Amino acid sequence: MLQVSLKRGRERRVRGFHPWVYRGDILSYSRKPKPGELCVVRDYKGSFLAKGYINPESYIAIRILTFRREENIDRSFFEKRVREALNYRKKVVSNSDAYRLIHSEADYLPGFIADKYGDFVVIQVTTLGMDMLKKELVEALISVVSPKGIYEKSNVPARELEGLEPFEGIIYGEVPERVIIEENSIKFYVQIVGGQKTGLFLDQRENKLLFAREFVKEGDR
Repeated sequence: MLQVSLKRGRERRVRGFHPWVYRGDILSYSRKPKPGELCVVRDYKGSFLAKGYINPESYIAIRILTFRREENIDRSFFEKRVREALNYRKKVVSNSDAYRLIHSEADYLPGFIADKYGDFVVIQVTTLGMDMLKKELVEALISVVSPKGIYEKSNVPARELEGLEPFEGIIYGEVPERVIIEENSIKFYVQIVGGQKTGLFLDQRENKLLFAREFVKEGDR
């Protein structure tokens, strides 16, 4: 695996669990890096700091996947990450079958977003490194979440900065154009195909509930 050494003093952010290494932080490589490949990050003395993936052409050169030396970046690693994220959502999300399952750096999967809408999952991949790991991630989602279908909506401008083409389409199972989900006993149509973002603004749950209480009567649509 590619070894990346940081300049003296630049290791402080990584030791503080910052998920990014900037291009200007890098001192040297063990060999010429391949965009998107996995790498080990070390301080200027050679001590282990983290593992991640690299795109030397990007201002954010390395995005961290783990700070633990013993963790291998393989399918079981991604299954563990997805399972941890799912268990956390089960604790903090109530009265809804729709939520952001994977939130990029917040779930130690930088460049990857997954939203769950009932029996379906919509993903978005924004970085080259994560795009190269997409197969393992999708397999992990299928294994842990068991969705009926997975739809990819990777059509954001950030992909251009990583040298990626936009992509949208079904990548597993079957996915309808729109589905019905429930939040706080209120049912919503989610337009997966052709809709905005991944389908619904999931961070507006409280605002939608407030609106419903004030302005929506029984039987309204």
